Amino acid sequence: MTPIAAVATTQEPAAIAVPGADALDTFPKMLMGHGRLCPEHPAMREKDYGIWQSWSWAEVAAEVAALAGGLAALGFQRGD
Repeated sequence: MTPIAAVATTQEPAAIAVPGADALDTFPKMLMGHGRLCPEHPAMREKDYGIWQSWSWAEVAAEVAALAGGLAALGFQRGD
């Protein structure tokens, strides 16, 4: 019998279905896919003064979109 971990690691990112995405073959596509599929789930956690702080996938996606928009406004283009 094949271990579950071995099955999970052999799947290509493109095999995961996300509405509106052809393939999850880049980090930005995976990030935005998580933002759509599980927006309220924790994406990251950090301890701040002894208290755990969480960022949801929706919050991370919004911050990344804002950063990308700011870079585009400064003239950055794909490939820069």
